[in-house]
Order: sequence, then C-alpha cells, then structure tokens
Amino acid sequence: MSSPTKTHGDEVEASTSSSGGRLTTDEIMKWNTDRIIQHLTKKFPEEFDEEDFNVLRKEKIKGRVFLGLTKEKLKAYGMAGGPAKVIADCVTELTSKP
Repeated sequence: MSSPTKTHGDEVEASTSSSGGRLTTDEIMKWNTDRIIQHLTKKFPEEFDEEDFNVLRKEKIKGRVFLGLTKEKLKAYGMAGGPAKVIADCVTELTSKP
C-alpha cells in the first residue's frame, strides 16, 4: 500500500481544519469514515451519491487509508470511475507538497 507523500504534521493546502488553520496529514489520519464523507460532501457537493459513500463505509475507509487511496483501489472496491477519480485527485491534492 502506498503511503502519503507528505510527512506527519505537514500543512495541507486544500482545506482548513476545524480551528480555521490548514489541515495537516496528522489531523486527516484521525478522521473516521463519516468525517471523510463530510469533507467530500462539502468540497464536492454534486459529485457523489449515497452508493459512493456506501463503498467507503463498507471498506471502513478511515483517515490513514483515505490518504493512500487511488482511483484503481476505489474501483476495485466497487466505486464507479468518476467518483473514484474525484476522490483520488482530492487525496493527491491533500498529500502533495505546495
């Protein structure tokens, strides 16, 4: 399984934390499945349906695993290609250095 490209504690450009600062990979690693779904729903309000989120729930995707997701892994879990690409691109954005 691939690991995130950022080191623990690095700042993430894409989003902000609940305290208003930038998210860190350490924060994301603590997310549960519902928090991941909340983030995806807020960031991409029209991209996903309940079927997509059920894949995340069924596979018990939490923060650490979320940061290592790829389009191929998501498709292997049964997610359609479109939503899988959106999530994979989001993960890349969250884990790439500015």
